[in-house]
Amino acid sequence: MHILGKSRYGNVLGAGFHSHRWRSSSVSRFNPGETFWLLKTRMRRHKFLHMLKLKYIWEGLSVFETKALFDHPGTINDRLFVATIKSQLIGIPKKVLDRRLVFLSSFLNIPRLDYLLFKQWKEVCVYEILEIDKPIRKPKKYSGYVKSPSAVGRKRATSTKSDPGIFEWSAIEEIDYFHALTVGDFIGESLVIHLPDDGPIEPKRLLPKLKKK
Repeated sequence: MHILGKSRYGNVLGAGFHSHRWRSSSVSRFNPGETFWLLKTRMRRHKFLHMLKLKYIWEGLSVFETKALFDHPGTINDRLFVATIKSQLIGIPKKVLDRRLVFLSSFLNIPRLDYLLFKQWKEVCVYEILEIDKPIRKPKKYSGYVKSPSAVGRKRATSTKSDPGIFEWSAIEEIDYFHALTVGDFIGESLVIHLPDDGPIEPKRLLPKLKKK
């Protein structure tokens, strides 16, 4: 079903569909009010959003779909997705971009953004997405009256000391995806790669100049 698609019998989305929601950047017409996206699909949220990214790259999204995708907080933090968009804007051909995305995802074991994956998911993805605007109930005023001290609860001192084991260095964070997609000879600070569509670079042999008699 296409976005906002309806059947003459009503909403045909049935059992087995997951509901997901996230905030919308639209301003509510209510005061106070809230706006959010409501998604129904058989996919998990992260997988559906990944499918929208694929569609944005290889087919294009409507204004409505684009707004829903970029309103999700994780979209602009996807460095490979942003680098792919920038590569398209400077005119990298889609065939070249596709081969390089396949290479990067295989080489680095990262989520795929290639055309073949989009073609596979497009055939099975069924969803409905709505932008909801609704008023927020005003909270009751707090009188300050408490029945007993136990109703308030005790304050516990919480430790703010971080666990050094939580933070791990990842070499993948140093990869310049945009450079790899547009030039293809640099990843990180020291690793040079050769992409399959570039062909080997033969070293030039400098012959000594012959003196004229």
